[in-house]
Amino acid sequence: MEEGKVWLNKAIETKNSDMAYTYRNLALYHQAKGEFDLAENFFKKAFDSVNYPVDLLEYHYADFLFQKEETNEGLKYLEMAVKKGEPEAIKKLNEIKEN
Repeated sequence: MEEGKVWLNKAIETKNSDMAYTYRNLALYHQAKGEFDLAENFFKKAFDSVNYPVDLLEYHYADFLFQKEETNEGLKYLEMAVKKGEPEAIKKLNEIKEN
């Protein structure tokens, strides 16, 4: 996981990648490490950097919000991901509705 972070930071330095994807991936890295403030900052940077739809950005942010027990806000982002037709989001929303 640490090696992946090194490569993500290099992508930022060289601007050799779509920044929204890079920021999303850094957010996921920090979320996995339990560094929620950093994860939140990188999710915000990802949303601010979007030039065209970013795969699973809203889905992952919804998951992050659910993890922080911000259910209502998480549902908003999950519904955005469903509107984009992302299968993971559709599956997650169906699971929520069943419970």
